[in-house]
Amino acid sequence: MKSLHKTFTFKLVEKQLQQLEKDALEAIEKVKDLKNLKDLEVKYLGRKGSLTDILRGLKDLSPEEKPKMGQLSNKVKVALEEAFLKKEKDLENAQLEAQLNEEFFDTTIPAEIREVGHIHPLSQTQEEVERIFNQMGFAIADGPEVESEY
Repeated sequence: MKSLHKTFTFKLVEKQLQQLEKDALEAIEKVKDLKNLKDLEVKYLGRKGSLTDILRGLKDLSPEEKPKMGQLSNKVKVALEEAFLKKEKDLENAQLEAQLNEEFFDTTIPAEIREVGHIHPLSQTQEEVERIFNQMGFAIADGPEVESEY
């Protein structure tokens, strides 16, 4: 009688895993934004998630059934993780594409012409002093900075 109970438990857990996978994949397909996707991921794969609850029940199975159920549960977990990653990438790409469509940049518009730099403060001061001396009647002579016999 006890083995019948364990078989029933094995079949029940197997059915729960299949139903969980089906429900999760349907929910993933319906998600429209990243926040809801993360919430779903926590709901199904988190520490207090549905899959974790089922996996905690594996300890009640017989030693012969544990490897089979472990393989099945890992298969479901991997399938869900892959589905979450794929949906996350799809949502990120859709979000980026929408952002690019909003932020249109016309590359044919001519660039803004900018002035090239400023006069150095010392050069500006020298030009101002020369202008003042020219106005007073002085002539500006340019020559070597140091007189040398060589």
